[in-house]
Amino acid sequence: MSFTPPEGNTAASAASTASTGGVSTPTGSVASRKETAPRYGISNPVSLQEPTEADLVTSEQLKKDLEQDFPRETAEGLAKREQVLEELERIVSEWILEEGRAQGVQDASSFAKIVTVGSYRLGVVQPGSDMDTLCIAPPHVSREAFFTAFLKKLEHHSHVTDCVPIPGAFEPQKWPEVAKCQESSSHFLG
Repeated sequence: MSFTPPEGNTAASAASTASTGGVSTPTGSVASRKETAPRYGISNPVSLQEPTEADLVTSEQLKKDLEQDFPRETAEGLAKREQVLEELERIVSEWILEEGRAQGVQDASSFAKIVTVGSYRLGVVQPGSDMDTLCIAPPHVSREAFFTAFLKKLEHHSHVTDCVPIPGAFEPQKWPEVAKCQESSSHFLG
């Protein structure tokens, strides 16, 4: 096999081209480019430079503006939300037990976990904003029952004023693994 070395440093270029099986590109040989595995979901930092004094002042002003326009929930509001979640978990557990008995399930578990998602879970909840939740239930509880019978139970509850079901949301396929999480996990309330 013969080849014609590229222009430039003939010896180095020829050696590089030969070591890559004769493959050369306009930006150099394949061997001269850094080969890296793809990094999905991770990007390099825009800068590694420390913030300037002007950056710090701007950041503080942004925090003040955000707090004024989008205030955080008060401690009393957060406590009320915790009470609502506890009551919701109680109602769900009660309903799951009723559903199991109605289906004739022996030893029907009343296990239920209410998992918060969205702004509440991220800790950026505002006064008056909603709380997005996900219900984890035993296998004998169907989606259809949840979005029909349980929804009726919620609608008739004296403290429920606004409930927006989202039947198009689908559960994780690995719910048994999620259900095994310890009670003390910060992802669950209980």
